[in-house]
Amino acid sequence: MRIVQPAADEDVMVPLPGWRRSHRLRRGGWWTDRPIRTGAGKATAAATAFLTGYPAQTKAVLRLKRADPAVRTAGLAAFADLPAATPAGMAALLGARCIVDHPSDAELRAVAEYLLAARGTAFAVRVAAELAGLRAEGGYHDGETRGAMSRLTSTAYTQIDYFDALRPETSAAFRHWIRAHLATGSADDYATAEAALTPYRDGAPQQRALASFLLPTREDWVAEDVAWLAAHRIGNDRADWSYPIQDALLSSVHTLDQLDAVETRPLHHRWFSGALENIGPAVLPRLLHTLTWWDDADSKRTVFSAVAVVPTDEAYRALLDRRADRAARPALHDATVRFPRRALRLLAEAGADDLLSGHVARNPGIAESVLPELTAAAAARVRAALAGAGTDRDAPAGRVPADLRVPPGAAGPVVSAWVDAETLPRSELRDGSGVLPFGSVRCLIALLATMDPRVTGVRDTLVPGALRELGWELFTRWQAGAPRRTTAGRSPRWRSPATTRPSGGSRRSSGRGRAGAGTRVPCWGWTCWPRSVPRPR
Repeated sequence: MRIVQPAADEDVMVPLPGWRRSHRLRRGGWWTDRPIRTGAGKATAAATAFLTGYPAQTKAVLRLKRADPAVRTAGLAAFADLPAATPAGMAALLGARCIVDHPSDAELRAVAEYLLAARGTAFAVRVAAELAGLRAEGGYHDGETRGAMSRLTSTAYTQIDYFDALRPETSAAFRHWIRAHLATGSADDYATAEAALTPYRDGAPQQRALASFLLPTREDWVAEDVAWLAAHRIGNDRADWSYPIQDALLSSVHTLDQLDAVETRPLHHRWFSGALENIGPAVLPRLLHTLTWWDDADSKRTVFSAVAVVPTDEAYRALLDRRADRAARPALHDATVRFPRRALRLLAEAGADDLLSGHVARNPGIAESVLPELTAAAAARVRAALAGAGTDRDAPAGRVPADLRVPPGAAGPVVSAWVDAETLPRSELRDGSGVLPFGSVRCLIALLATMDPRVTGVRDTLVPGALRELGWELFTRWQAGAPRRTTAGRSPRWRSPATTRPSGGSRRSSGRGRAGAGTRVPCWGWTCWPRSVPRPR
């Protein structure tokens, strides 16, 4: 349900609650006022079960003939004795488990919590850095080498490619949880992490970007990595080797120039909250540019909802100029409620009398206070709206149809958020006694929604065409703001990673098949298992 409250300060940006789930926390930023909740006790058992799961397959991956000997030795030692594992060994073991069976976010979170609680902050961030420096040969290699892990070097940045078996997104939740811990933890933990990550600034580009991702307040690190990426970019599009670096830096950039250097394509919606927090209103042109790439209604609603939180006149004008687009109307309404003074001033200046009259009727006090700030023409429009607002008097309770009456002070039936009943046209009674109160409008919507036969009697008490006008307004609002039942808030172009097809045409296994009741089948990257790795029975 979309619930919007007027902002206490119309010059301060307040994030949308729905962003919190996917937002990458940064120290001193949004939602970092208190430590994140952890389940360290349960995490130990869950992490141990995950790291030691599928022992035959995990050890077979570590023993592949083309695996780096140091990675093989450290990973096998970590598997044999978890409490004594080194950061490199734990990273190799975690990488092997990610190759054998793509882990869930809950499993990776358990591993992060376990390492932070049992081994400390320095150990956990070193594991993340070591994992960022690993690669595994992918689907284009023969069956005996697929999945063999090796270390990236400071110069071999082109070794990462689309078919690598150890994809960075497979372990993304592990890195994200460590960053959240550092963002909300103590200053000592943050300093410890900085000291532990400093040596990796001389490592592979992926490790340097990981350090900037975990510690985004190190603006000098971020600037160095952005400059390096811009200097080594291949063309204007993402190269397969560079996308892990780009994804890490997009959560850490501080200026619009850095954002433009890292991402040359239209900005994906998962980066909206981070860009708005890190850069501020200056990112508005990039948000609007996204509309040239996404033209479906769900994607446009996502963009417009982000624009609606930007506390600037330019953002509100961008929504106002697009009010003919049904996808922009819910966001325009949200921005009007969130910034009532700005909305009243800009609506009056734009001559949007259809929107101005309703806004003035709901906020007469704000309208009076804004008058001195307006031009003569805009002030005249507001005064006319104030004069007209007094003519829409509520009909006396005795004249309201019996089926639409509500007790004094009651709001009426609860209706869907997209209806926004308080901004609907209030039907006038045929006898001229006034318009339906807001509570009665809600009752009428409830009757229409259930196709109640009493609607016929109510229609006869209203002016001709009133129900037709109300029904059409409800229909257009439903098209613009109805809940997205099929996509769960994602873009319709989004597809589960378990069902996407890479360019090679092979189908990726979901890793959640069934080999019997309650059996979880591990997957193998994009294609088949190597012959030397035993299949689960």
